[in-house]
Amino acid sequence: MWSTAFGIITSAFVVFAIVYATLHVPHISNIDVIDQLYNVKLYLNQSLNSLNYTQNIEIFREYVNITRVRVVNITVSYNGSVVKYPLLFPLGHKVLGRERNVVYQLYVDIKWCRPTLLPSGTLAYLYEIKIRHSIDILPWLETKALVPISDSLFRHYYDVWKSTNKPPVLGLSPPPNTTYVRVAKALIYSTREDDVKLYVVAPSPVIYIIDYPLELPLACPNAFSQN
Repeated sequence: MWSTAFGIITSAFVVFAIVYATLHVPHISNIDVIDQLYNVKLYLNQSLNSLNYTQNIEIFREYVNITRVRVVNITVSYNGSVVKYPLLFPLGHKVLGRERNVVYQLYVDIKWCRPTLLPSGTLAYLYEIKIRHSIDILPWLETKALVPISDSLFRHYYDVWKSTNKPPVLGLSPPPNTTYVRVAKALIYSTREDDVKLYVVAPSPVIYIIDYPLELPLACPNAFSQN
């Protein structure tokens, strides 16, 4: 009799403990971290045209939601005339976004880039890019290149410049018929340095660092003559 009663009490206690734990332990499934992270990156991608721009490396290092640029004067034929206008070449980005349970920051900055000839004789562009990712030391990033770089692309940005009355950023708001190709990359981490290095070989002087759906354009100004 006592053993039966003890068994009933023990069972009741176990059931109580399970119910209590169920009611009081927070449900991780209710925290949609993946959705929040996606929304942060989507918002940042849609806000790239409204970021602040600077040519000053110290200002770029100090602030967030800022793009480091170089102003390049572009000369292109347009409707039978030769026109010149300023175009901003993006060299680095620092973006920061927040959601309820997510603080996301991505820093990318070109250390150097240069044109080179591959063993096949094809012209390519080599990039070394510093990367800092607030969530993942070695983030899963994709890279693509804008091809081809032609006068029609620069005529498009001339139209943007005329309509907005401010220098456009190369790689942002490209023409609707723009094509891209995926390019080779290597991500290298060194315990002696804070930055991860991303090496890219691309057939174009305009590439994108992609942490989907965020796409950050970078340009190699050494590939273009400045007038």
